[in-house]
Amino acid sequence: MKKTSILIVEHDKTMAKMLKNLFEGNEYTVFTTDNGLKALQLYHDKQPNVVLTDFDVPEKNGCEVLAEIRATDRMTPVVIMSGLRIGEEDSIECYNAGCNLFLRKPFFFNELKAAINNMTVRNNEYSFEIRSFGNSILNPATLTLTINNKDYKLAEREAKVLFLLVENSDRLISFGELLNEIWKNINANNRQMLMNIISELKKKLKKDPNVSIESHYGKGYIFKY
Repeated sequence: MKKTSILIVEHDKTMAKMLKNLFEGNEYTVFTTDNGLKALQLYHDKQPNVVLTDFDVPEKNGCEVLAEIRATDRMTPVVIMSGLRIGEEDSIECYNAGCNLFLRKPFFFNELKAAINNMTVRNNEYSFEIRSFGNSILNPATLTLTINNKDYKLAEREAKVLFLLVENSDRLISFGELLNEIWKNINANNRQMLMNIISELKKKLKKDPNVSIESHYGKGYIFKY
């Protein structure tokens, strides 16, 4: 079975070694670097499942690394660590940029590992592999739908809904299945959000005559291509 990979970005050698020892072994393949610019190079080369970076690293700080990752990738979990001298405004900036978790040092190592395990399990519920159908290509990792060689950006839930529809093509997938997979909760608000997402996807997919989403009133949807 393929290991989960983690990119650790930490300039403090002692901390970097402790983090590497925490994750390395049967569970994770670990890539490490000590500065932000090299981190981005490793991210593109290795495509890790999760990124763990200190805020205060040279060349590009953790939030700058995060922002560049989020420019094309909304899925990969990114955790940022910081010393106590980093202010509240920095943590808010990181969360606004798409940080999954902002941790202040010192922290409990096993708690960090449990949080990252949880993030990777949730992400692995979707294989996030590129899917081709009709004249379209869905890349869930970059939240991109390409139709006739033109790219359209998707919201994260749009990408997940479309991925599930494609994976279950030619069969009725019920409202309940979609709501449980995406929201883990069935209620009127989430049902309305799902209907809105389907409406937006239908508008985009009109550009591909070989693809359709059939609505079955009170039951769910069938994706055809």
